[in-house]
Amino acid sequence: MKRRWMVSSAITVCCAACFASLANAAATPAEMPVNGAVPTPVRASLQIEAASARYRLTDTTTLFLKGFDDEGSKVLEPVLSVKNGNDEDKFWSDLMAGALQVRHQSGDSGLTLWFNPVFDAGLAVQWKIGAGQWQPDAAWWVLGQDIRNGAAGKAEASSAAVASPAAIAQQNGETVFMLARAKDWQPPHPSQEADRIVRERVTAARGSLKKLQTSGHGSAVYWATKQLLTLGEPRAWADGPKVKPVLAAFGPDARRRLRVVSAAPTSGHAWVLAMQSPDAPAMAIFVTSSNVNAVSIALVDLKLLRFNKQENSHE
Repeated sequence: MKRRWMVSSAITVCCAACFASLANAAATPAEMPVNGAVPTPVRASLQIEAASARYRLTDTTTLFLKGFDDEGSKVLEPVLSVKNGNDEDKFWSDLMAGALQVRHQSGDSGLTLWFNPVFDAGLAVQWKIGAGQWQPDAAWWVLGQDIRNGAAGKAEASSAAVASPAAIAQQNGETVFMLARAKDWQPPHPSQEADRIVRERVTAARGSLKKLQTSGHGSAVYWATKQLLTLGEPRAWADGPKVKPVLAAFGPDARRRLRVVSAAPTSGHAWVLAMQSPDAPAMAIFVTSSNVNAVSIALVDLKLLRFNKQENSHE
């Protein structure tokens, strides 16, 4: 049955330019060994290797781990293990879908941070060169508030009730990226508490999507939003004149892979849906619905967030 979706958009573009999503890049030509053995491909760029790894993790943990040797997999498996739930292999995929990469490299060692402002959490990975290829040497989950420092974290917590999810993500994310791209930056030390909280946030986000789809007309809101933003051809009467430029910012491929990664209820029985794409992690869309218990449902607000850098690096 066809539904008429009335969408009145108030679009906020919250920072200056971001640049393009991950590009596919080939490895450098193989070095020829002196003993005549089969050449070993050399991946000289940690930027490419790490970005490729992050992209694999937006799919499944299994695909992510297949890109490493046994030693590298043993480093990563404990960090990515999930004890409960039926979709363990995709547990981390939504967090990684909007995770931006910050990279630090010095000679044969490197450090990356894959950080998602919507979850206010990320994965820190230490890298080393082994057998001509970059491999993980250590990995651990980090929290945004730990990166920003304890005082900032307390201030954010006190203002969370009056700030919108989009505003919180924008403010917290920009602060993290500003700090993490400093030349001598080091991530917080591994912490069991941070590991626990990150897992709880991902679990809560996944649970929020299930709750949305079982509340009132929440399922209709979920699928209508997803269809409009990923596949639909918005009409002027339905979405206002600025929605098409927002969707165009993603490009057709990134737009098709937009995901609803979390949903937050409001006091008026409306929901705010956060959407991100693994092909454009420097952007996020926050969509607000009308009261899901009402007979007539509308998408009443749409905000586009742009983060200032997709790849920050020091070598």
